Amino acid sequence: MRVLALWLDLQARLMLAIGEVAALDSQVALRAQGVRRTCIVLSDLAKELDCARAMAESIGIVITEQALQRRIEELICRMDYRLTLTELNRAYEALLMQTFNSDKAAHWIKTQMGVHQFQLQYLGLP
Repeated sequence: MRVLALWLDLQARLMLAIGEVAALDSQVALRAQGVRRTCIVLSDLAKELDCARAMAESIGIVITEQALQRRIEELICRMDYRLTLTELNRAYEALLMQTFNSDKAAHWIKTQMGVHQFQLQYLGLP
């Protein structure tokens, strides 16, 4: 059950990150940080969400839309792209601590953690 909750949390945070980065004030803030093509950030997050869904399903984790909506509603009060990206990275860290029957899933999680750690460093975030 813990693994299901972690995958649910990850997908909810990815959806929130997409919504937050799409907001005009976040796009302005990202541009001020030196990100010139915020549309690429959005498309990369959307692809990452698709991959997270596929990866979870490949190891037998199926997340319902109702469960995803509930988790999003729990998290939505804290929407700020800086916090969203930091918490997204923590969600990957929590998933990585689990034992996987799939090397592919573990490798994908490690790769995504590296991507988000680089983004956080680039943006000067903790």
